[in-house]
Amino acid sequence: MKTCIAALLLLCAYGRLQAQQVLKGKVINAITSEPVAGASVSLESTKQGTVTNADGAFTLTVPIPDTLVVSHINFITQRIAVNPLHLQPLLVEVEEAGHQQDEVVIIGYGTTSKRFNTGSVSTVTGKIISQQPVTNVLAAIQGRAPGVFVSTQNGLPGGNITVQVRGKNSIDAGNNPLYVIDGVPFISVPLNNGKADIEFASGPISPLNSINPADIESITILKDADATAIYGSRGANGVVLITTKKGEAGATKTTVNFYDGISKATDRSQLLTLPQYLMIRREAFANDSTPPDVYNAPDLVVWDTAKSTNWQQYILGGTDHVQNINAGISGGNDMTSFLIGGNYRHETSILPGEQYYSRGGAHINISHHDKNNRTGLSFTASYTGDKNVQPPPMDGYTMLPPDFPMYNPDGKLNWDLFTLNPSATLMQPAESKTTTLTSNLVVYYAITKALKLTVSGGYTSTELKQYAIQPLASLNPLFGEPNGAISGNTAYEAVIAEPQLNYEKQIGAGKLTVLAGGSWQNSNSTATVIHAINYSNEALLYSLGAAGGIDYINDSYTNYKYVSGFGRVNYNLLQRYILNIDFRRDGSSRFGPGRQYGNFGAAGAAWLFSETQWAKSRLPWLNYGKLRASYGITGNDGIQDYQYMSSYRPGVSYAGVTTIYPVRIANPDYEWETNKKTEIALETGVLHNRVRINAGWYSNRSSNQLVQYPLASQAGFNSYEYNLPAIIENKGWEFELSSDNIKSRLNWTTNVNLTVAGNKLVSFPGIEKTSYASRYVVGQSLDVIKGFRFLGIDPANGVAKYEDVNKDGVISAPADYVVTGNQSLAFYGGIDNSFTYQGFELSIFLQFVKQEGLRPSFAPGFDYASNDNAIVLNRWQNPGDITNVPRAATVYGTEAWNANLDLSTSSAIVTDASYCRFKTVSFSYQLTPSTSKKIGMKQARVFVQAENLFTISGKERTDPELLTTGGGIPPLHSYVAGIEITF
Repeated sequence: MKTCIAALLLLCAYGRLQAQQVLKGKVINAITSEPVAGASVSLESTKQGTVTNADGAFTLTVPIPDTLVVSHINFITQRIAVNPLHLQPLLVEVEEAGHQQDEVVIIGYGTTSKRFNTGSVSTVTGKIISQQPVTNVLAAIQGRAPGVFVSTQNGLPGGNITVQVRGKNSIDAGNNPLYVIDGVPFISVPLNNGKADIEFASGPISPLNSINPADIESITILKDADATAIYGSRGANGVVLITTKKGEAGATKTTVNFYDGISKATDRSQLLTLPQYLMIRREAFANDSTPPDVYNAPDLVVWDTAKSTNWQQYILGGTDHVQNINAGISGGNDMTSFLIGGNYRHETSILPGEQYYSRGGAHINISHHDKNNRTGLSFTASYTGDKNVQPPPMDGYTMLPPDFPMYNPDGKLNWDLFTLNPSATLMQPAESKTTTLTSNLVVYYAITKALKLTVSGGYTSTELKQYAIQPLASLNPLFGEPNGAISGNTAYEAVIAEPQLNYEKQIGAGKLTVLAGGSWQNSNSTATVIHAINYSNEALLYSLGAAGGIDYINDSYTNYKYVSGFGRVNYNLLQRYILNIDFRRDGSSRFGPGRQYGNFGAAGAAWLFSETQWAKSRLPWLNYGKLRASYGITGNDGIQDYQYMSSYRPGVSYAGVTTIYPVRIANPDYEWETNKKTEIALETGVLHNRVRINAGWYSNRSSNQLVQYPLASQAGFNSYEYNLPAIIENKGWEFELSSDNIKSRLNWTTNVNLTVAGNKLVSFPGIEKTSYASRYVVGQSLDVIKGFRFLGIDPANGVAKYEDVNKDGVISAPADYVVTGNQSLAFYGGIDNSFTYQGFELSIFLQFVKQEGLRPSFAPGFDYASNDNAIVLNRWQNPGDITNVPRAATVYGTEAWNANLDLSTSSAIVTDASYCRFKTVSFSYQLTPSTSKKIGMKQARVFVQAENLFTISGKERTDPELLTTGGGIPPLHSYVAGIEITF
């Protein structure tokens, strides 16, 4: 009887346990055994859960039996079946995701894993970004992702950086990707782009400079149709998703990161020394039988030919001192987490004078959900302000003649070069101030276990204020220009709202996920440039109100409205077969009535063949294998606003009435530019996934090209918006190799990416009848270089020879132009090696590019306004000389010079611009926990970092990036040392 009662009690107890049980556990790193804070621990049945604290511990009421899902963005998701017999506390060991297939991947309007992703996505983590002391976060992804080419347009702080995803798709409608920061679209085009009067030494100012790299959790680049079609008309050129850091549950901690260092200019051109320069100039006058005088040769008869200045050293030889500090506090509990951070950066300049760049800002994130995780919200905001003090552009001064004096013997500025004088330029200080605010609020509510409503709203604002003064002493008195000041104010703001419904349901042997949502965006752009003149008191040059008059005012305002509906259906069968379908219908205010809406979509599929019984039995060495493919259509509305409308401006006044005149032709019939994308890829993992190899082929065909079609001057207008019947194709191969070479106390990992690219104008019916015939060639790249085919130098007289293509006996442009080169990328990529040993970590990254560029033109002895490249030392000098450099001749020896034509329009200046750059070296040491504790810290790390150490390139001494961007300040060498501490 007692036995029966005991058994009954035990059965009842077990039944109670089966109903629910309080389960305690701890999540640790499987390699280091360190606790994992901020890991999500949830129930597979109800989705209810909690988050681990700073010690990796959690407590959860669990219906028994059930399955625990333990996930973290940096670790592989674990699923653990729990039952009443589990010993407590439960110890959960998780492996770092690294490049493993279960790593979380951020996609458009959601997340997935690398294993189940059907699209082409590349991610650069915040850890990689933190290893590079860059000002602009885009510089940190250079060479890091296949299919993504990043180019530095100007190495000065604030300079623009361009990103091109899988080539150039459009002739005129823009090739920038869509940038999205925490779900909010962000401006990609410099606010002062195209406004020459407010483009200073750094040129167009990138709005991405306002994003603090230390605030970034990850940057994800979406490339193929499956990944980008969810963004519809803005996904033609790829999508860059920037995710900022969020708070993590656990004990409150404070982190401070500080570094200090220097930057210097990279490789410089090899120019003539003063004796070489004078020798060739005198030779040019002798060849032309023209005597030098004060008008045609002040460098020979006026300036002191015994004094020399190394202008490259003077302009670019300074040292940029940089200091950067980031501080943040974060923490929270199972339901609420927070992060508050601040940052400040200050750096001087390599340019002469008192130039500097400073930036400061704050970042905040607050997340909260209820006990059952049924409702919740997340608010993220970043505010940044920067100030850039710099002169007008000075890179051209590096080519000044070596004996050019900035001052005459009487102490006044030397104006022999009319407008060129470094001292005068430095008397025209300019400053740019940028303020940027990005904010995003996400609220969600789980209507049922399967259905979830999410509403996301965002606001972003960027304002650029610029001011430059022009004192009378800085202007050439010969031109009689008045003193003055230029003020520029450009601003952009946008509001976006996006409601979404997410539905998840287990259907049969598969899981169905459905997303339906809408997007509404309204953005405004304003720009005002004022040139004030005739200041009676130059102490008031910084006040527009003190000016004697206004030379001109340029003012503009545009409004852009965008509305769309989108959806995605994903079905995962047996965790082996995945089908993904995206659709979006967009409406844009940039098109006329009846043309405003466009439909875009894509389908992607993946097959995890390594999960089949056949692969497991026949290919035991294969741990992971996936085939995926996608096809779809995205669009492009990257054109100016209001182009479908006629517009007018005020004209002259007549009889007291102000007239108006038309400035734009209306064309309400142009339509969306479309891009059809195809991709096939293979992903594999062998040797227990220690070696991962991915290979993909893509083809993008862009048609219905939107362009500003040039018009003859007789039409009264320069151009009008139009659809060209041209098709542009970008296709290529992308390869990735990741390997864990050594995995023990010493860890060594290698990551290699390679892109083999091709760009081609596939068709353009009637191109020979358009103005594009002189620029493009059907069947060749959009980046072809056209000019005269250089045949060398005539040994008899030292004059350049060119091919007479049309055989008419006269060398003329463009009749005798041929394709002389191609600036499209042939291949590019990067190689990263990382080593860790106990607390030491070393990372070495190399970037490489295969391409052609244009070297600076050379003209021996041509003019006193410029020095020349040392290549002119190989010039023709005597009959019979065999060389590719023409004889020395001056601008005044017109007959000899005209015979040479201009080498800058010939194949003579096409050169190899390929390079391999030692891009980044980062070395750090993490103090042991016991040592950190002894000095009163939770963690401490010291580090040194170097950026752009050196470059291996061709025979040109000029930095190879400048050979393709048309000049500017080259990328800088940077060396910093710092410390990161956590309390």
